Amino acid sequence: MKNYYFVSLLFIAIASCKTDNQAEIKIETEDSSVVIGESGIQVSDADSEVDISWDGITAGDSKKVGQTHKFEGVGLEKTVSLNNENINVEGVGNTVYATGRADRISIEGIRNRVYVDQVTNIEMEGLGNRIYYKSNMDGATPTVRKDGLGNKVKMEDWKN
Repeated sequence: MKNYYFVSLLFIAIASCKTDNQAEIKIETEDSSVVIGESGIQVSDADSEVDISWDGITAGDSKKVGQTHKFEGVGLEKTVSLNNENINVEGVGNTVYATGRADRISIEGIRNRVYVDQVTNIEMEGLGNRIYYKSNMDGATPTVRKDGLGNKVKMEDWKN
């Protein structure tokens, strides 16, 4: 939490000094970095990443644990390649583009989006979450469990 507080203060200081220059400031250590550039500020370490664009903020974490790609945060936009692996999304306003086959996708939160080529099992909790898949796996419709309001699953040819 202290990293997010520091980043917020850094953002306020930098935003008040932003010019139209294309210059970039990069500070790196062995396991973390801060980049201040034309599009905004990016702070990352081994466990998390925070992007503050001049248009908005995203904060969160993405990592692979075993056979599961985990995405937790606010406003993340990530792309991942799958080979019968799982996706877990938690938070608000996250978007994941997944090429390949997903065994299971689980979403918890509000207004998260997952775009995947194929999926077998879907679990959704929260409000207004969406999963779009391109085709059925082996001709079968995915097994879907939904709790909450406004959660939708739809077969649709999407493009990233």
